[in-house]
Amino acid sequence: EYIKWYTEDEKKLICRGFNTLRDECIFRLTLEGFRIDEVLSMTLDNYDALEGLIGPSRSKGKQTVIEGNKSHLRIVALPKKTVDLIDQYLFLERMVAENESMSVNDYVFINLNSGKHQGEALKYRNYLKILKRCCEKVGIDSKKIRTHSGRSTKVMELLEYQATHLESNLTDVHVLETMGWRSPESIEHYRNHNNEIIARSVMQKLHKEDQSND
Repeated sequence: EYIKWYTEDEKKLICRGFNTLRDECIFRLTLEGFRIDEVLSMTLDNYDALEGLIGPSRSKGKQTVIEGNKSHLRIVALPKKTVDLIDQYLFLERMVAENESMSVNDYVFINLNSGKHQGEALKYRNYLKILKRCCEKVGIDSKKIRTHSGRSTKVMELLEYQATHLESNLTDVHVLETMGWRSPESIEHYRNHNNEIIARSVMQKLHKEDQSND
C-alpha cells in the first residue's frame, strides 16, 4: 500500500513542503528517474552546472566502473529549474554547513544541521524520515510514501509522452537509456496499466476517422 506514481498536484505539494533546498533537490532528482542511492552517491565531480548534466557515482550500492574517462553509469540532462535549485543549495546551504563544520566532502548532499555529523554525506534513512515528515506536513499519508516512487513516475511520464507525441520519435531505447536499463522487460515493472492518458491516446488514434466524421 504505497503511492507508486505521483500526480502533478502531489509533486507540487511535496516540493513546497520541504524545509531546505537540499531536500527539494533530492526529491526532484528522483523525479528525473534516479534511485535514491544514486542521488546520495552524487559527487561534485558528477555535476556539470553549465551543461546541466549530472550522474551518480554508484548504483544499487555498487561503485561506478570507469574505463578511460567514461563511466558505465548514465548521465542525465536536467531541467533548468532543477539546475538552478541545485546551484542555490550549493552556494547557500551547503557552503554554510561546510564552513561551520570545517570539513570538506565530495558528496553533493551533506548534513546541514550543526553537530558532530554536520558536513558528512546524507544517509538514506535520514532522507526517508525527511520525506515522510514533509508528506505528513502537506496532508499526504506518510505510510504510503517510499523513495522509489519518483523513478516510477518518471517512467510513466516518458511512456505518456511516447503515446501522445508520436512525432517526437521517443522510443523504448530512449526510455532504457534514461533509466539506465538494458532490457525492455524492466519497463513493465514500472508501467501503470490503468493510465488514463495513454488509454485516451490509443482510443483517439484508433477512432480518428470516426471523430473527424463527427
